[in-house]
Amino acid sequence: GLGGRLDSTNVIIPLVSIITNIGLEHQQFLGESLPEIAGEKAGIIKPGVPVVIGESHPETRLVFVETAKKQSAPLAFAEENFEAILLKKTTTHSFYQILKNGKEFLPELKLNHLGDYQQKNLCTVLQSLEFLAEEFPEVAHTRQIEKGLANLKKLSTFIGRWEYISEVPRVLCDSAHNEHGLRQAMAGLSKLSFRRLHFVMGVVADKSLSSILPLLPHSATYYFAKANIPRGLDAGVLKNEALKYGLQGKAYSSVRRAMAAAKRSATPDDLVFVGGSIFTVAEVL
Repeated sequence: GLGGRLDSTNVIIPLVSIITNIGLEHQQFLGESLPEIAGEKAGIIKPGVPVVIGESHPETRLVFVETAKKQSAPLAFAEENFEAILLKKTTTHSFYQILKNGKEFLPELKLNHLGDYQQKNLCTVLQSLEFLAEEFPEVAHTRQIEKGLANLKKLSTFIGRWEYISEVPRVLCDSAHNEHGLRQAMAGLSKLSFRRLHFVMGVVADKSLSSILPLLPHSATYYFAKANIPRGLDAGVLKNEALKYGLQGKAYSSVRRAMAAAKRSATPDDLVFVGGSIFTVAEVL
């Protein structure tokens, strides 16, 4: 799951290649700098296959431009052509006005997801559909787009990203696991209303803790756990490292026990948040 040249899925010749964003992760495999990581991510670009870049960055843009040129692959930076403007949210859906090349394309697009980061992903999806429409014109019909995104979870079994899995107590999980993703998740968390925050956390052993722990709220009570995989970081080690950044909590022998403790401590006005790793979130779904 490296998401680039070395990813196991890279044996497939796709209809469209998509690179959502570039962040510092898996540095031991992908490189230490953003341009190095972009070079590895660009390894999914295939000869003649269109490629969509979700978020442009001054340090990485040229890497994608040059790789696409070498591969004769049509290239588009989604944020240059589409813009999603948040209008409102309900308990199950977000509503966006979509602009295409500065002009209104969809006045109120209904998305069956609440994560703020989907504002950028929507642009990536719409840009990708433009490429797909060259072979399958029906996918670009606005009615199909609206129907698909309004029923996203039912149609795709999309789980584990900014998903509420319990109401009493409220339990929210998000599988963001690097600096880029956790920064967005914590920004979203800061917009929510609750009395106390209970944070169930587990990470993998190769995670750069110095880049993610400073992003987490000091006011939360932490329940540290090791995900049930060989790569999981020992809960005691995580607890001690977190303490260096002012994050207080206890270590538990499993994600299940950490979750149970958090739910016991939470009142109806509190929020339990589960995150730090895809593997941690998977154990509570």
